[in-house]
Amino acid sequence: MKIIHLTTCRELSSGQRKQLIYENEASKGFPDTEWKTLAYHNSSCLNKFERRVPFLCRAIFIRNIYFWVVAISLSRKCDYLLHRHINFDPFSVFFSLFIKNRITVHHSKEIEELKLIRPGVKGRVASIIESSMAKFALRRNLALLGVTSEIAKYQLEVRELNMLWNIYPNGVSYKSINLANDQREKKQINVAFICGTFSKWHGLDRLVDALNTELVNSLELKIHLIGNMSSVDKKTKDSVQFSEVYELHGFLKEEDYKNVIGKCDIGFGSFAMDREGLTEGATLKVRELLAMGFPVISGHSDVSLPHDFPYYYNVSAINLEEILDYARKMKSISRQGIRSESRKYIEKRVAMEKVIKWLDAGFFR
Repeated sequence: MKIIHLTTCRELSSGQRKQLIYENEASKGFPDTEWKTLAYHNSSCLNKFERRVPFLCRAIFIRNIYFWVVAISLSRKCDYLLHRHINFDPFSVFFSLFIKNRITVHHSKEIEELKLIRPGVKGRVASIIESSMAKFALRRNLALLGVTSEIAKYQLEVRELNMLWNIYPNGVSYKSINLANDQREKKQINVAFICGTFSKWHGLDRLVDALNTELVNSLELKIHLIGNMSSVDKKTKDSVQFSEVYELHGFLKEEDYKNVIGKCDIGFGSFAMDREGLTEGATLKVRELLAMGFPVISGHSDVSLPHDFPYYYNVSAINLEEILDYARKMKSISRQGIRSESRKYIEKRVAMEKVIKWLDAGFFR
């Protein structure tokens, strides 16, 4: 069996690139299955699985046509084409007719997401086009994959689809992630909040509101904010800078932020995925933190982790005392223990094996 996982987009984000790096590393050596990872985009290629769109095809509408030509060609060279869903694509209605083995992969509730990332009229128009066009294109799918079951079920409901579906959560490659140094302090509680760019769904503003009280300055708590804050509103930025609890590091490369997080007791996930209409997640950040040996507090359930998993604490609201109590309990747990206990749930190869088994079962024949 041959599987091709195709990502087509204007530009790969750092998170998307990491996801594909982990997948590519994990794809070797499956018995009786060849899994190939490919990504086509406009920017410079940093990995062997990346392909740059030709210069004359990089304009928005021409680019999408080029993506479909690539997808049609690749679909004839494999048994199953896993194709990351292209948002806001008017050409999907026509070109989807020519692929019989396509299984779209969905990472969000796209209709709601477009309203969030493009506020105002543009977002509403994009959302309407996505809602109408994609419904017809997705009906020609062989099946559907969601990063979480919540996302997959959403697609079936809002697109009015009746087809087989499964989940394909994010995961990490353990050989690419090292255990964090253990430089934890005896009394001080240190927390790592890491994002490439702090977006609305990370919920930094909610964290600021929950901690910005008169009691904060007397607490032995330091929250390390690592990431680009350009999209954070001014009110939140001013609050963060004012409080002694937060330490702003800005965007750091991986080798640099590892020097910062060595003294941290726990990591934060995300606290506002509900702004995208989500209650369940499979974020790469949570998986990387667990693989480095950090327990995680987050504001949503995780599709890959058991509800009683001790190193992932799902909170319905941000509570200062809860954070401190959990962090104190975790001080005595070894980083290696957390890393080892998490592995069977979050490693990318495990998620890929489950998809292969599902496809190999022959439901589509």
